[in-house]
Amino acid sequence: MSRKKQVYEKITALYCRISLDDGGDNESMSISNQKLMLRDFAEKHGMFQYEYYVDDGYTGRNFNRPSFQGMIADIEAGKIGCVITKDLSRLGRNYIEAGSYIEIFFPKHNVRYIAITDGVDSLTRQEMDITPFKNILNDMYSRDISKKVLAGRMTRSRQGKFCGGQPPLGLMRDPEDKGHLILDPETAPVIRKIYDMALDGWGCMRIAKQLMDDKIPITRVKSNTECDVNYYSWGSARISHILRNPFYKGAHLVCRTHQKGIRSNTYDIIPLSLIHI
Repeated sequence: MSRKKQVYEKITALYCRISLDDGGDNESMSISNQKLMLRDFAEKHGMFQYEYYVDDGYTGRNFNRPSFQGMIADIEAGKIGCVITKDLSRLGRNYIEAGSYIEIFFPKHNVRYIAITDGVDSLTRQEMDITPFKNILNDMYSRDISKKVLAGRMTRSRQGKFCGGQPPLGLMRDPEDKGHLILDPETAPVIRKIYDMALDGWGCMRIAKQLMDDKIPITRVKSNTECDVNYYSWGSARISHILRNPFYKGAHLVCRTHQKGIRSNTYDIIPLSLIHI
């Protein structure tokens, strides 16, 4: 039985990926457009048994993506005979890992790989000789974008803008300026209460127990929302983190690449006089 016939007896994986690095306003890179291109290509070449694997919002430098790993599991289970992507960068931008899948993993499992716009087809070896160089260029592009994103975040942070995700408990984003944090009238009193109890000599465990007894939620809760027991699961580790969080004295850590050990005594409890809440 020919390899081509074996490929068509299994399903074809149509893999789509997009990340913030690719630009959210780039219509040609959108998931819907990728799906349309892959479907048209598959049906045009007689591959009617296909399945989509989609990772929306995942960087190409990280291969631990949910759908990608699901596709790999299906390949190892013998369900997939062909993988198609829009281009090489959709598979991944880390040239070492991308190359290991294209040159080692796929051939080992008799899987055909096609990157449409790059003209790559492992079955015919078309364009395969320059594939490693294209992967290197994709890796360089990803690193360049990451540097630009980091530089942008650093610039915004120097301007006093908040560049993080979820603001710390007690603070909220200003509706008129998303980069500016303001006091959250619902949760700010909770933070002050924690510091008051700490200054009165209460330990983290005792503070956590008191907050649970008082039915104080660990996060901001919408009005008229019924909370389950997990909303009150304060613990000593959570209290310790709040008391040692430099954010509450106005120190915003941006793009930190390492942190002190859990048992480090580098951070002291922040004096109440410095708390901005």
